[in-house]
Amino acid sequence: EMGYLTNLSTRSVTSVEPPFVWTTPGFVTRGSGTIDILARAVGPGLDVFDVVGFLPNPEIGLQMLAEPKTVIKTNDDWEVNDNLTELQAATLLVGAFELEAGSKDSAVLTPIPSDAYTANIFSGDGATTGVVLGEVYRVGDPVPCGPALVNLSNRGQVGSGSEVMIGGFAVAGPGPVNLLIRGVGPTLGGFGVAGVLEDPIITVRDKDNVIIEIGR
Repeated sequence: EMGYLTNLSTRSVTSVEPPFVWTTPGFVTRGSGTIDILARAVGPGLDVFDVVGFLPNPEIGLQMLAEPKTVIKTNDDWEVNDNLTELQAATLLVGAFELEAGSKDSAVLTPIPSDAYTANIFSGDGATTGVVLGEVYRVGDPVPCGPALVNLSNRGQVGSGSEVMIGGFAVAGPGPVNLLIRGVGPTLGGFGVAGVLEDPIITVRDKDNVIIEIGR
């Protein structure tokens, strides 16, 4: 019996300077029925982790990629939600760190059907560049043949130090999960993306050890 992905995250830089790079986490759900998703864009909440240069006012928009592309839900300040009580309960249920009262972090909680999505993150004031953490959590236990998180992608700006792009994921269940992990730079040029990273390096690690490093 295999395990399953329970959450996906990415830390990168959202830039309002040319080439105007939003942090754009993408994810796919697969299976019958709907799945409750908690998606968050954390900027000020990174301060307690000593991250410098965080995005002070991130805004998040959950969008379905199937044509016509449909915006499912948006949020600027996480406490301004019509289902705030449920969102706070879901935060505790999935084990996410709590957001500070009055912070400018953003979050949405919504059921979605199986499809491909992006959680577009950009500067709520439209004028600031900074580091932001994008998170996608599956809320609730999986059911047989029900929808599951199957992949994460992120297009963002890669720097050094606190501006290194970090993709994270958590696995639960009784068995292992086979994962394909890629860092794509030059190939993006074929899709018309400017300013690609010419030689990306991937390091896969758990909380204690480097599991594998590719590209050095």
